[in-house]
Amino acid sequence: MSKYNKMSIGADVPKQLAGDRGLEMGAIKSYNEAIILAGEVKDYATREILEKILKDEDGTSTRSRSCRTRSSR
Repeated sequence: MSKYNKMSIGADVPKQLAGDRGLEMGAIKSYNEAIILAGEVKDYATREILEKILKDEDGTSTRSRSCRTRSSR
């Protein structure tokens, strides 16, 4: 059985964005750990795929920060 992270729904936009940010940071941490493991077991194809996913996740995180800054004004 898979274990999924708990998802929380914020009462307002800043709380929703904070929850999203927390999930994104957890995903980034997990991808970094998986990339290290893939390298250790010499699974370079998987490592390359994970690096591309991580790059996309980092971009999402950056856009989220930008949106959060605008919503807090």
